[in-house]
Amino acid sequence: MYQARNAVSIARSNGAQEYAEEVFSKAEDSLKIAENALDRKGNKDYIISTARRTIQFSEDARALAVQRQDEERLANEERTKALLEQEKARRKAAEEARLRAAVEAERQRALAVELEARKAAKESERAAREAELQRQMAEEEKAQLRAKLLKQFSMVLETRDTERGLVVNMSDVLFDTGRYTLRQEAREKLARISGILLNYPELRIESEGHTDNVGSLELNQGLSQRRADAVREYLISMGIPASSISSVGKNYSVPVASNDSSEGRQKNRRVELIVSGEVIGVNIRGN
Repeated sequence: MYQARNAVSIARSNGAQEYAEEVFSKAEDSLKIAENALDRKGNKDYIISTARRTIQFSEDARALAVQRQDEERLANEERTKALLEQEKARRKAAEEARLRAAVEAERQRALAVELEARKAAKESERAAREAELQRQMAEEEKAQLRAKLLKQFSMVLETRDTERGLVVNMSDVLFDTGRYTLRQEAREKLARISGILLNYPELRIESEGHTDNVGSLELNQGLSQRRADAVREYLISMGIPASSISSVGKNYSVPVASNDSSEGRQKNRRVELIVSGEVIGVNIRGN
């Protein structure tokens, strides 16, 4: 009887009353029968048999309760995992939608400016002499587009006009220190740049990575190339055709400032986007 009482207590402490109610109730009923028989000083064999049955019912209830609790725990873990995955997917989709919206908004703004420029060009064509004016207007349109792009790019990142084309400068602060990972600010600025570029498929872009002269040539060559590649890959992910953009690492071979000061070295750590094309009056290099 002691073992039977103990078995019922153990089953209860393991949650059998909640998780294996149907079996545990049998154990409790069997224990009551044995207790009543003991109080009445009933048949000893009957009491022993009933107590043993109580022990078996209790063990069955305990084992079933443990099994069901394990199943419940695993189910809860799966639900939690599924909810976390759903939240991760939702945040990723929201971020992608936000970037797409930023690209589209920039593209629409650039398109509106372009439509205004075309309208103005058509109005001036009517009042001009055909042959010479057409040639002059073609050159003028290139210059206007170049100036317009210079202005648009400058609103996003530092941009200068050179013989090679428009040079859009991404400073070292847009990357993690000593690495080629694009920071969130860099991705947002590149998204806006891509929104402008998508309106002009004739343009060609070269991503050039540059470093200061701290460290070995091999180290700086690798870092400059990987940063240039990271910018190229991100622009491609924003819709820029892969055939329109190339990347190259220049290590510390083309400094824009002295490497003798920290300010100069910071200026030298950069990625430059060289934007060229016949449409803005710059010969496209290569094939």
